Amino acid sequence: MLSKGLDSGDMLFHAFPKLEAIDPFILGMNAVKSAHKSLVTYISNGLIEKFVAVKQNRELEIRYTRNVDFNDEIAKKYLENLPDLTNLKGKIENRDSHQFLNPFIL
Repeated sequence: MLSKGLDSGDMLFHAFPKLEAIDPFILGMNAVKSAHKSLVTYISNGLIEKFVAVKQNRELEIRYTRNVDFNDEIAKKYLENLPDLTNLKGKIENRDSHQFLNPFIL
């Protein structure tokens, strides 16, 4: 849900890209695409109005980053240490979907 703060609004659902062993950057971009597609789908079919908004629990956050947290050195380290695609796919396959709110997978 929209809010004054960045990523601080109540949640209606989680959106995920389809499971693939692909470049982590592309996986991230596909996650953004999934989020947009899920909004269009749920607005179009009217299901968005049936979801109950849930407050975010900041204690469950793994990481919260902002643009100021990134620079060329951090980007270089990230690119030099990309996860193994098979390992990444395995972690995604084994995630506990019960942790997520109304999961949408594109």
